[in-house]
Amino acid sequence: NPPRDPKKGLFVNEVIVDILFHGIFIGLLSILSFYLVLSVFGNNDRGDNCNSTFNPSCEYVFKARGTNFAVLTILLMFFSYSCRDPRRQTLSLNKLKNVYENKYLFYSFWAGIAVTFIALYVPGLNRDVFKHSPITWEWSIVAVAIVIYLAADAAYKYGKSFIFKTVYLNDEKQLNLQRIATKMTMDQ
Repeated sequence: NPPRDPKKGLFVNEVIVDILFHGIFIGLLSILSFYLVLSVFGNNDRGDNCNSTFNPSCEYVFKARGTNFAVLTILLMFFSYSCRDPRRQTLSLNKLKNVYENKYLFYSFWAGIAVTFIALYVPGLNRDVFKHSPITWEWSIVAVAIVIYLAADAAYKYGKSFIFKTVYLNDEKQLNLQRIATKMTMDQ
């Protein structure tokens, strides 16, 4: 994409709507994952004194927290890839071919995934600091949340293309900005 016009603000209506949509949707999926583990599969067993320390009665609460943490952090990593382009699909073939295009985003994505695993599985850190337990079968809830999020992101971007006007017009000013940006990246 060509660079945006520097005279226009960063937080235009489209960006605000994007942030609200993704924030609310990721939040709902996170809350739903917590609810499923605790209330549907955990028989709504809330344990005793679970905010202070772990005890066997807190197992479902801690697993629900771990699932919630995994869903939230991993979906935020996918959201970062979704932000690369406000209109084009996150999982388009072109985007998948260029997944390493922004090496900082690529490494940040995997660092975020690694931190999620560290926070979930390092003894002492998981139960004592983060107050959650390692998850096992709950990864299936995380996987389903990822699929739902990516499908919703694709549908949202498709629908958005009918509501908002075209972002990138190939006028002379935009083409000049694109040439400058291309030249700058080649000079590095």
